[in-house]
Amino acid sequence: MSIQSGALAIDRERYEVLVAGELVRLTYQEFNALWFIAAREGRVATYDELARELWGNVDERARRRLAVLMSRLRVKLGPTGAAHLDTVTRVGYRLTEPPTSRSSTTHRPGATSPLTRSKTVPRSRGLTRWSWSTPPRG
Repeated sequence: MSIQSGALAIDRERYEVLVAGELVRLTYQEFNALWFIAAREGRVATYDELARELWGNVDERARRRLAVLMSRLRVKLGPTGAAHLDTVTRVGYRLTEPPTSRSSTTHRPGATSPLTRSKTVPRSRGLTRWSWSTPPRG
């Protein structure tokens, strides 16, 4: 059985992961974590579900061990493969399709940030005011 998500391909029978056609070497636990998340078809795999699947129990250190495991997995998958792994804060992880094109709200290098500090409030009072502005198009 295999799962394909964009440039990421996972083959359960061969225990192989391909990112953009390149073989990625994973440990047994990294592969099983990735497979468990991918098999949920876009639904979130909670921290507790993933810990039970990998280690059989959930303890105080499970979330930290999962964070380390997922960090190593993202490094091995590289930017192309890691783009498929989405962290749902305080819940778990899910496999997603990465965006195919850049959003118009994406910050461009060299462009002014859309969130700029207004100069109208003196800094000495410890007050700040934020205003939204559109970055110049260039």
